[in-house]
Amino acid sequence: MKKIILSSILLILVSSPAWAINKTDNNPSTEDIIITNNGMTIKGHITKFGNNSFKVNTSEGLVKVSNNDVVIVSIGQDLTDMEKFRLGQLDGKRYAKNKVGNWATGFFFSIIGTGIVYLTSNQLPSHKAMLGANKPIVDDLNYMMGYEKGAKKTSGSMALYGTLTWLILLLL
Repeated sequence: MKKIILSSILLILVSSPAWAINKTDNNPSTEDIIITNNGMTIKGHITKFGNNSFKVNTSEGLVKVSNNDVVIVSIGQDLTDMEKFRLGQLDGKRYAKNKVGNWATGFFFSIIGTGIVYLTSNQLPSHKAMLGANKPIVDDLNYMMGYEKGAKKTSGSMALYGTLTWLILLLL
């Protein structure tokens, strides 16, 4: 009986460290995440924090990212609500719909058209955003609020550019 208890304890002690190592290696939340200005997500392990850049060891190899291009750095944790909001803003700016139509509205209806576009622009994540790198968080409320804000800003900016184009042509 003593041999069985002793061998059971020995087996548990020997197998526990191996189980713990495998469990932590398979945990995806220990990855570091860097998000750039253009919305690209780089996942891996940050190997160097430099004065001007980060070096990230990814599945494709070592990647160097300039500090000027970095928007968000998330080290070994899930994204926060604010980070999801910022990602939504970036995607909203990138995937905003009807940019040419908003420019034309600003061009033909001047500042009134710009105001109408800005006030009525209410966009949800587009099909491109749903298939992009951020598709795991597209349904998140913070992401959607950020997307709406980013898309509204882009739509209003395009209408304003149309108004400015009309003013420049008028002055010429």
